[in-house]
Amino acid sequence: MELRHLRYFISVAEELHFGRAALRLHIEQSPLSRAIKELESDLGVQLLERSTRTVNLTSAGEVLLQEARTMINGAQHVRERVHAAAQPDNEPVLRVVVTDGVAQPKLMKLLSQCRVCTPALAVRLQDMTAEQLQESLLNQEIDLGLSLRAGDETGLCSQPVWRDKVSLALPVDHALCSLESISLEQAAAHPLIGYDEKLCPEGYRAIELMLDTQALAVQLTISASGHEEMLLRVGAGYGIGFLLSSHPEQFLPPGIVTRPLKGCEHAVITYALFHPTGVSEDALQLIKHARQIGLLD
Repeated sequence: MELRHLRYFISVAEELHFGRAALRLHIEQSPLSRAIKELESDLGVQLLERSTRTVNLTSAGEVLLQEARTMINGAQHVRERVHAAAQPDNEPVLRVVVTDGVAQPKLMKLLSQCRVCTPALAVRLQDMTAEQLQESLLNQEIDLGLSLRAGDETGLCSQPVWRDKVSLALPVDHALCSLESISLEQAAAHPLIGYDEKLCPEGYRAIELMLDTQALAVQLTISASGHEEMLLRVGAGYGIGFLLSSHPEQFLPPGIVTRPLKGCEHAVITYALFHPTGVSEDALQLIKHARQIGLLD
């Protein structure tokens, strides 16, 4: 059982679609299908129930999904510790986890500022779900997390670092592209793409909180597994998606433009999360840089 097979399985299990999983992994669909069959053969169980239209996890697949996530995170933790041990004493390593939905342009600014202000500090980034981030922080396997969800309910400490308004993403040939800004009522006349509550809980929660502040009842007709799939569907013409206003168009795939959401003052907050027993000076410095970026924007 190879880690590569487990990564492939996690993608299929989360997407429940071989085409989307292959796109997410940047591979062809045939080697992905072959790898899943090899994994099932190795374990001697059926992991997925396939039909011409649907893919579902078996009970064995549900168990493997949980265990595979733990194994992948464990392997990443081992890798980080080995890299940290190989660093000279004057080159500390800060282990930072970022969850889906955190604004990539602001994250790029943060890393750039750290590189200039603290060049001796090596920042190791890793992607996790919000639940995996919270567990890793509580186990003190990482130093800091950046998430759209505060850690109050889990016992973690959190500080807001920056805020983003919600914008709309739409295809360049969409009928609403001629408008400089778009109201929710105008957008709701077209299919709206939200986020799956289980596969992308932070995106789901951020959009639900935004919609709760609006007087108009809105039905989201399509659920995406994450930011990447949402943009993929927008570009393919399925509908209009929601994203953070700090994502300028040069960070978007070709064929997609953004417009401000008119009349919506709701802001999505990104938090820095850390263990309640304390946070290192390096982590505090990174939080300080992040808050400065938030103030500048």
